[in-house]
Amino acid sequence: MKSERWGKSYESRRHFIGGSDARVIMGDNEAALLRLWREKRGEAEPEDLSTNLIVQLGLVTENLNLELNTFAPRRSACCESFQGISGFLTDF
Repeated sequence: MKSERWGKSYESRRHFIGGSDARVIMGDNEAALLRLWREKRGEAEPEDLSTNLIVQLGLVTENLNLELNTFAPRRSACCESFQGISGFLTDF
């Protein structure tokens, strides 16, 4: 069963390319790319990700991620404080 929040999110996501979409576009999975293209055109229903843990973590940490990426010059100081946490902020 799709949540109301998922429905609203899908409608707004149809009109822009998000991070997950960029990964599909830059990847080598032709079937996923075709599915994404159909979803963006409104020709196919997207997969319901409302129960996907990774997606839910992304929703919860969205503001934190935006904050970290907005202040790029401060990244090194921020990352140094998290060095002891394995795998945290590894893409800097």
